[in-house]
Amino acid sequence: MKTRFKVTKPFKAVIFVSTSLALLSATLMPFLLSNRVLAAAPGEDTSRSIQMYDSTPGATTTYVVSFTTASTSAIQGIVVDYCSTDPLLGDTCNPAPSGFATGTTVTGTSGLGTMTGGTWTAASANGGRTFEYYNGGAGGSVGSSTPISITITGNVNPNTTCSTVSACEFYARIFTFATTGNLTTWLSTTDGSGSTGIVDFGGIAMTTVSNVIVNAKVQEMINFCVYTGLSCGSGSGVVTLGNAEGVLSASTAYLDNSTTYSIQTNAHTGAVINVEGPTLTYSGTATITNLTSPTLSATGNSQFGLCTFVDTGTTITPVGNYNGGGSTYCHDAIAPSTPGVHTLWYYGVNATTAPGDAIANVVAGSAATGTVVYLANISAVQQAGIYTSAQIYIATGTY
Repeated sequence: MKTRFKVTKPFKAVIFVSTSLALLSATLMPFLLSNRVLAAAPGEDTSRSIQMYDSTPGATTTYVVSFTTASTSAIQGIVVDYCSTDPLLGDTCNPAPSGFATGTTVTGTSGLGTMTGGTWTAASANGGRTFEYYNGGAGGSVGSSTPISITITGNVNPNTTCSTVSACEFYARIFTFATTGNLTTWLSTTDGSGSTGIVDFGGIAMTTVSNVIVNAKVQEMINFCVYTGLSCGSGSGVVTLGNAEGVLSASTAYLDNSTTYSIQTNAHTGAVINVEGPTLTYSGTATITNLTSPTLSATGNSQFGLCTFVDTGTTITPVGNYNGGGSTYCHDAIAPSTPGVHTLWYYGVNATTAPGDAIANVVAGSAATGTVVYLANISAVQQAGIYTSAQIYIATGTY
């Protein structure tokens, strides 16, 4: 019994002493650690992000830096440090992401409160890796849980090729400082590992990404139709100038307004509509004179001409010589024997040979339709016969 007691008692004493030290350490450690950490560590910003307007590698673009403060403090300096390593406080930030350069033009801010006696200045440091924004003026504190946003233009994205999922990842660290002096002290540690004077901190992961190129084709288009029936499907048809039997008279002007043209194009600089064909001709020699200058209808004179006006749409503009002196005048000259007292008629020399004479210009856009009105007058000595003219309409787009 005595021998066993001597062995056991020291053993119990050792157990007791060790247990007491462990309990003492466990009791004191939270206070020791808590006091040390609270004295050194900044608050952590929440809801932090950097929105890129363009994520293309190497692109020059705008970043919107946003975060919500963790502490109530004056803010006289903000730093955004861009790293290729990690977003962790205290770690070395060098090297900068390949090809990266921070912008220094601030186009908008919110949440920074009102400073007096100073202005906010943006600059870059550490070879373009670090964005700094500071104001030495006096002012009140910015409260905790305050959303802050800074829009910065002129940032150059890293130019790394995105060969793997993580190849284009890079990082940013956001710091706030209560004084410009603290900001300057932090900048003196150019490797980005400093932590002195920081009020709040937050880390962000970012990435560029290769573009997706979407291809599509739009072909050149011009839809053009000339017809004398009810619709384009009616075909070109025949125009008859004269009375019910198709006979002209020296005492009456005869008109026909049955020719319609429809057109739509996507031609970049528009299209032109030409008319081509000889004047009214009989047996290859006898002709009704085409009007080579805009002229009023005059019965008893040899005259062949036309004018054009727009029925629907806004993409057609009649050429001046062929608009009848104005589309209203040409439009009024639509009934046989009533050519309109102000309507001018024209069929230029260029119309009688290829490639014809322009009667209307067309711009790209919605479909439109126009009407052509033909006029014929004859003199009392006009040679008898059946007069014809094959009228060719040509639409030419310039793309």
